Amino acid sequence: MRDWLSELERAVPASSYRRVIYASVSAVFTAAVDDDHLHRNPCKASTVRAPAPNQRRVTPWTADRTFAVRATGRTAHRRPRGSEDGRGAGGR
Repeated sequence: MRDWLSELERAVPASSYRRVIYASVSAVFTAAVDDDHLHRNPCKASTVRAPAPNQRRVTPWTADRTFAVRATGRTAHRRPRGSEDGRGAGGR
């Protein structure tokens, strides 16, 4: 498990994504334990540590930058036209 975590750290630079992957793998192992396929979850071993969260702090935009972006009128953050009713938005 520790070797896998080391490889994951080399392959996936974003710590937040590594944590999501680790949580998913741990959930699979927990299900295997519940179904009596494994005796214990290797992710829960005392020598295995989950990937640490990123300590980077978020820097909010200044008011000037916020207003400048809003003034451009770009709508990339908005829903595409015609999706108000949910069509084409990936909903089921």
